[in-house]
Amino acid sequence: MGRIGTVIALVLVVYSCYFPGSHTEITAAQEAVITTALSGFDTAGIQSVIQYIDNRYGVWGARYATNSNIINYQNYLTGLFTSYGYTDITLQQVQCNDPGYTSAPGPLYMNNIIVVKDGAGPPVVVIAHWDSVPNCPAIDDNFSGCAGVLEIARLAYSLNFENRLVFILFGFEEESLLGSSLYADTMSERPKSVINLEMIGFTSPKENPYPGTDLLMGFPTTGDFVGVFATDFSETLGLNFIYAVDTFVPDLKYYFMITDQNFGNNPLLSLLMRSDHTSFWEKKVPALLVTDTAELRDGAVYHQTSDNYLSFDPVFHERITRAAFAALCIEAGIQP
Repeated sequence: MGRIGTVIALVLVVYSCYFPGSHTEITAAQEAVITTALSGFDTAGIQSVIQYIDNRYGVWGARYATNSNIINYQNYLTGLFTSYGYTDITLQQVQCNDPGYTSAPGPLYMNNIIVVKDGAGPPVVVIAHWDSVPNCPAIDDNFSGCAGVLEIARLAYSLNFENRLVFILFGFEEESLLGSSLYADTMSERPKSVINLEMIGFTSPKENPYPGTDLLMGFPTTGDFVGVFATDFSETLGLNFIYAVDTFVPDLKYYFMITDQNFGNNPLLSLLMRSDHTSFWEKKVPALLVTDTAELRDGAVYHQTSDNYLSFDPVFHERITRAAFAALCIEAGIQP
């Protein structure tokens, strides 16, 4: 997750919430297809990928543009998509002229990895960022999100949807969201919706280690839930995600919040606007932030060398990934 923001901003969000509407209805046949697909979840495979990338520090070092081995990570990720059957894979070059996490002179370069599954309707997009800060294994932030996107893409490949699916791993999220900003500014078609998996693998016995966050209405005190954050124009998308949890992954605890569009007067957004969904919120595209709220958790490994597989909760990660897949199926109109 990118820089900027303050945890104390969470205190005031309750004043910009309102009672939500309703989720998208699915048929019994659609529910059965989703259930069957989830039975094929590759638990062992997803853990193998995460452990391989970790290798106690990152198998090729940090996933940052100054690392000459960054191309190895890119090739590994594109190779996984190819192994699932995808052929429409595009690399979009992103340039960083003023890097904030290194003294190396700019410009630096990374690529957005964009994978498409054809469909008739406007795209439903699932995203994560594949870059890290320097000197960090970055398993939670954010290879956990990347692994989620990969497994969702694998499960979706052999299924039919009303809408086109797009899976994106963004570069330079840690540098002011440059990758997603470039994509949003140049995309040829407005997405129907966007689901951002931003840190989905860290749990803790305690939430709210920072003064003041305990005042947030209903915010859990145990760090074993997923945070689901939507704007008011993302309301149906958020409710579809919650419906997906309640229907297909009832063991997953969640904290759900809808905030209004008044970004300038909503202090919470200084924290919530630090990941790639923000590039779509700014264009009023329905987008959802799905996060473990790692920065707020006791013993947080955020941006530290301890953000490795030893701090990763595989059961929690699988539950969130299952929920995100089911939400994608609802949003994209899974076909029986």
